[in-house]
Parts: sequence; C-alpha cells; structure tokens
Amino acid sequence: MLSARLRLGNVQTSEDARTFLLDVVERFEKTVGRSIIVRGDSGFASSAMLEALEERGTQDSFHFPSNPILKRMAKPYPEPPRQRSKELRERLYSLANIGRRSPKERCVILVLQETPGELFPDSFCLVTNDRRSKPETLLERYRPRGTSESRFGELKSRLAPKLSCTSNKGDEARDAA
Repeated sequence: MLSARLRLGNVQTSEDARTFLLDVVERFEKTVGRSIIVRGDSGFASSAMLEALEERGTQDSFHFPSNPILKRMAKPYPEPPRQRSKELRERLYSLANIGRRSPKERCVILVLQETPGELFPDSFCLVTNDRRSKPETLLERYRPRGTSESRFGELKSRLAPKLSCTSNKGDEARDAA
C-alpha cells in the first residue's frame, strides 16, 4: 500500500479518487523512477478516472460487474454448462473494444467461472487500456489486487477503527457504566 485516505461514509467510492490516485502515481513514479499499472474495482472506474490515466499513459485494469452493455457484448459467447462443476473452470474471452466516450478504445475481457458446488457460473469483466497483452496475462496481473485488499481488511480488523460504518453499541453501553 502506498497511501490511504479516509473519506466520509456517505459519498461515492470514486469521490476525489482521481486526484488522490494521480498524486500517488506521480509521487511513486518520480521516487522510484518506474511506471506502474493501476488495478481497481468498479467503484473507482469513473470515466474521469479512466480518461485521466489514459492521458498520462498509465496502464490500468478495472473490474466491472455485469451491466446491460457488457451483457449484450457477452451474449454471443457460450456459457459453461449449467451442471455443477467438480473443479474450478475458467474461460476468458476478448470482447469487442469499447470507446464511445474516450478517444482511445478499451479492451474488455469476459471472465466466466464455474466454482465447485455452485449451480450457476459467475462472470465479470476486466476493462483495460492494455490492448496488447493476452487475456490470461491481464487476469493474472489483476488478481493480486484481491490479495492486497484482503491484507488491508486484516489490518482494519486489528486496528478496530471507529468508522462511520462501524457499530458503537457495545462501546456506548460500556461508557455509560
């Protein structure tokens, strides 16, 4: 983790994220002398964020949940069979590039996953400005983001911060006694 900022609990995830992230990327690249690849979830993938990263030439990959446009793009691709899988199976598809609002197209990777014990497959899309790498490479590059998010969750649980979403009922009863 390079930096963190606490924000109000009643604002969008992407609130002021562009300014924050661009500042962190700029400081890191100046200090280390290397460029970085930004990975993030859909809450941070605002059009302003994507355009700003594209403008500065920063590679990125963002997870996108299913939405009507992506569902329409994925429709021609076969889904895994509807029977329960005994092992994790994954299929990757490069979908048509999108770029209606941005001057540059973005690559969309459809990920279909069959998980053992689950009746229905899970799917999500990665959207990236990396138009040269293979879908498997893009997914493998993106995956460590979840690991770092888990470690951040562990840190939060150890520190037990009192955030706007943290219940304080036990503390109030103890303080009153």
